Amino acid sequence: MANLFSERDSANEDGGFKSASPRRIGIVVLVASTLVVTALIIVVVLQMLDRAEKQAERIRSIKVAGAQGSGNEFKVSESNRLAKELVERNLNTKKLSFEFLDMTDQSMVHLAKLKKVEELSLAHTRISNQGLRYLSNLPLTGLNLTNTNIDSDGLKEIAKLKKLGYLNLSDTDVDDEGLGLLAGLADLSDLNLSATKVTDRGLPLLLTHQPMWKLVLLNTNVTDSGMNSVAKLKNLECLDLDSTAVTIVGLRVLSKCAILRTLNVQNCRFNDQDAAELPRLLPKISNLDVSHTQLTGRGLLSLAKLPRLTRLIINRLPVISKAEINAFKAISPDCTVIDVLP
Repeated sequence: MANLFSERDSANEDGGFKSASPRRIGIVVLVASTLVVTALIIVVVLQMLDRAEKQAERIRSIKVAGAQGSGNEFKVSESNRLAKELVERNLNTKKLSFEFLDMTDQSMVHLAKLKKVEELSLAHTRISNQGLRYLSNLPLTGLNLTNTNIDSDGLKEIAKLKKLGYLNLSDTDVDDEGLGLLAGLADLSDLNLSATKVTDRGLPLLLTHQPMWKLVLLNTNVTDSGMNSVAKLKNLECLDLDSTAVTIVGLRVLSKCAILRTLNVQNCRFNDQDAAELPRLLPKISNLDVSHTQLTGRGLLSLAKLPRLTRLIINRLPVISKAEINAFKAISPDCTVIDVLP
């Protein structure tokens, strides 16, 4: 049999090769080309990372509040300038967002020019109670004040917005007293009180808002006692109780909410026994979140008895197996099960 390597060049007296074969040249060229391409890829990746870091730094310089010194003053000044420009370019718009802009009350005077704006977001800005007075004459139907520096005193100005239907006060210092100031907003129907200082004591003040169809109480100090007031909101369709102290005792009271369709009890005390009661208490539930509760596969099968359930979220429930999820789907084939988080 011929030697497969018979074409290999022999070494000369100096230990080198007399000549390079075409095959060896091809290998060398291939390796060199690969190294060049790899080097180019590394250069491109480094350039992309550099651009990404510069972009991230630019965003941080605009969005992140709380820096100290003249640099911070520059960011605020620049954000106020951008807010003014945004107003001037959108004088006839009906929907406008200033979210994450480092703007302050100084910018709010310009917003008074927005005579046609109906939906406005000031979420994650630096505005306070003082700046809200510039909104009082706007035809607003929706207002987002998430993570701003307002408290209950600022709601005196919000109460002047008689057309307001949607109000987001999440992550502010609004408390029970503030809810009373909103009593005159007859059209208020969608209210987000997440991470506020609202307690059971303030919930009866919501009863003047009978058009209320959506209420978010995530991460508040409400308990089962407060559900007695919530249950009197006859048009309530969507209720978020995530990370509250509400238990099955409060859910039993909510059976009076005849058209409640969406319920979030994640991070609440909710177990298999509670799940067994739910189809009887709230048979019209179509959207349910029981993530990070004490639910097991047994309770999951109980939820399959909810006749109108079309969406079930069970994130962070590792005790429920894939087999149990499949068993649920076999009983409720029209229900979408979301379990993407371990």
